[in-house]
Amino acid sequence: MARSLKEEMERKNFQKALDIDFHDFYQLIEEGFSDKEISRELNVDEGFVKRLKREVEKDW
Repeated sequence: MARSLKEEMERKNFQKALDIDFHDFYQLIEEGFSDKEISRELNVDEGFVKRLKREVEKDW
């Protein structure tokens, strides 16, 4: 059961990533918005913003 819950959470996070406009996300980073401000602007969890920023920075 724990595994299926983990898989469901990963699926939801993946769907959130698909719903985000990455141009907007990157622009907010460039403009110096905090993680909290970005999460409010994009209507996602602050922890998700932090993870996504790490992934973006790793790839750039």
